[in-house]
Amino acid sequence: MPVHQKDDAKERLITIEFKDGKPLVIVTAKYEGVTPQMWGWYQDGLVENVTKIDKANEMKLLEDNGDTRVVHQRIITPTLVSNRSHIMTMWSEPNFDGKSLYLATSVGNEELEKKYAKNLGKDVVSIAHLTYTEVEACEGGIKIVFVLHIDVAGSLPDFVKTKIGQAQAEGCDKIIEFIRKNYKA
Repeated sequence: MPVHQKDDAKERLITIEFKDGKPLVIVTAKYEGVTPQMWGWYQDGLVENVTKIDKANEMKLLEDNGDTRVVHQRIITPTLVSNRSHIMTMWSEPNFDGKSLYLATSVGNEELEKKYAKNLGKDVVSIAHLTYTEVEACEGGIKIVFVLHIDVAGSLPDFVKTKIGQAQAEGCDKIIEFIRKNYKA
């Protein structure tokens, strides 16, 4: 995959590839001073935390089934294009002494899209093929593998899709910055 950004000092590698115009973003990084428990805190409050990081990214909890959560995610776009929305099913496998996994997808959620059609409104329905985060404790912090494969759908110029992919690649750093500023043990 083409390398978008590499920082050996931070042990960070960001790759972005476009499959049929859909960005596939993979971030691998090490973050000092952040623990798996801190990331778990962020995930527990994900629905509220997402909008605190980016006001153009709204998330609403629709269902909490214990093992899974169903959320409506809405991305507010510039006035030139329509907003994007999708209904995602999220689940996690936290293991703060080993690897914790946090996953979400909108694939297979057609019935949920019908059930929550009013939430989607007139937005273009995007597809979150996969959001995958693997968090592992390491000396001094955590190692993360952060994968986003989201089809923003609709017709957008290629330069806009490129900007979206680049913005998605910055998401992990923004989450870490938010955790460092807001986490209280």
